[in-house]
Amino acid sequence: MHWIATTVAVVGLLGCGGDTEQAGRTLEILEQAQLSVHGFQPWDVAEAALNETLGKPDSTEGEAWMWTSKEGEACHTLTVTRIGTAVGSVALEPSDCP
Repeated sequence: MHWIATTVAVVGLLGCGGDTEQAGRTLEILEQAQLSVHGFQPWDVAEAALNETLGKPDSTEGEAWMWTSKEGEACHTLTVTRIGTAVGSVALEPSDCP
């Protein structure tokens, strides 16, 4: 998992041409983060892993936290929902670019 955080730091420094944090975040990094969390996992464990790998969420809606990647014109969003003290769901899907 340490290499993921290092990759995020390096990619974040290099970026891909935008001012937003998601500009340096790749689909591959979102996929790795998706694999690090799962339904019914204690929320504090999942939150720590996601924050270490991806940083703070780009947006939140109620109990849903979202991180977006942008590579060229393609965007993807990782959405992790919370149910009480556990992860409810984890979904990675194509999305509209900001």
